[in-house]
Order: sequence, then C-alpha cells, then structure tokens
Amino acid sequence: RKSIDEIIEELVNEQIIPGESDTRVIQLVEYILLKGIRERATDIHLEPAEEVVRVRYRIDGVMMLGFALPKKLQTAISTRIKLISGLNISETRLPQDGRATFKYGEREIDLIISTLPSIYGEVVVIRLLGLTEAIPKLKE
Repeated sequence: RKSIDEIIEELVNEQIIPGESDTRVIQLVEYILLKGIRERATDIHLEPAEEVVRVRYRIDGVMMLGFALPKKLQTAISTRIKLISGLNISETRLPQDGRATFKYGEREIDLIISTLPSIYGEVVVIRLLGLTEAIPKLKE
C-alpha cells in the first residue's frame, strides 16, 4: 500500500485523465475520510485557495488544519466526492447537498456532503455522522 505522499506525487506528476487516475483519487479521498474518522472529527472541510486546497477537520468544535493538497487535484477530489454522494458533477455554480455511507471496519459512517461555490472553486464540507457511541442515559 502506498503512502499518501506517494499518491499525491503520482497524481501531480501525471495528466489527470478520468479512468486512468481514478484508483489513486479514490485512495486519496479514502485517506481524507479515514483521517477524519480516526481523529473523531465531526466535519471535514476541503477549502480551495489560490494555490492549494486546504483540508481541515473539526475536532471537539475546533477547526484544525489537516494538510494542504496541490490545486491541480481539486477537481478530481470534488468530482469523486460528488460521485459517491449522488451529486451533479457538472454543476459547480450552485450549492448542492447529498448523502453517502462509508464503511469503516464493522461500522457504517453516514456522510452528509455539501458543496458551495467560492472564488477559488467549490468548497466541500463532509459531516461525519455515527462516530459517537451510543448516547448515554440520563442516569449515566
């Protein structure tokens, strides 16, 4: 299994062609989701800037910078996320909302995905539901 840095480097160094680089884009999106799940984040934000795409995680109510991805990968990542959540991949000028599930071990994590246009491209917000264990009873 390749490291995330190797996957990003391969994607940056090649021309991104749908079909050929799909596996690496899928691995990158899975890595972003797994990192959020492992750190018990409630939200994952993919925020495009002028030269990078920032991946930020909301952990215990605080936004934390995860890492920055090359701007070249922005469209491939947002397209992959839109595909898994049933959103229109050609619509980038209007906000969209969708749902998906992500299997993590024996658990299924519900994902609520929202996209909205910004100056530097689409912002993608993923809400992770089902990470908390059973809600404690009042007595507990």
